[in-house]
Amino acid sequence: MTNMKKLTVAAAVLLLAACSMNHTAGGKIPDPEVRLDQTSTMPGAAEYVTGGIPVSFRLSVTNRASIPITLKRVEVSSIGEAGGYRVNDRVPFDLTLAPGASDGVNFTVGAVNTGMNVTGSNEPVTIRVISVYDSSEGALQTVVIRQVSGIR
Repeated sequence: MTNMKKLTVAAAVLLLAACSMNHTAGGKIPDPEVRLDQTSTMPGAAEYVTGGIPVSFRLSVTNRASIPITLKRVEVSSIGEAGGYRVNDRVPFDLTLAPGASDGVNFTVGAVNTGMNVTGSNEPVTIRVISVYDSSEGALQTVVIRQVSGIR
């Protein structure tokens, strides 16, 4: 294995370990359940265009705590070299979820298609999403890694 591949594998292992460590308000409340889905796709004529492209997502959240929580920020970043695009962005929110409630937010971020993919910008991408919350017990965050795709 080349040094770059070894470094990529080591980074992926560290990220997966970090994903299992969700930081809660002193461990007093359970982490929200989080799911990220890509909601946009690039039309066939634009799939192989390199440069900046918009990518839209939906973040669905279920509050498993017995107190309200408020989604304050979402950070999305692509992991690794493979995939249809690269993204690294953060989006502010102010979405309050009652105990046991589920809701979601839609957002669009700027991504870059470097042209280093086989099937264009709709190729699957591994995304790390960090969601940051406020609660009466303090701040908390969750980290989820998910593969998303513009392929329908």
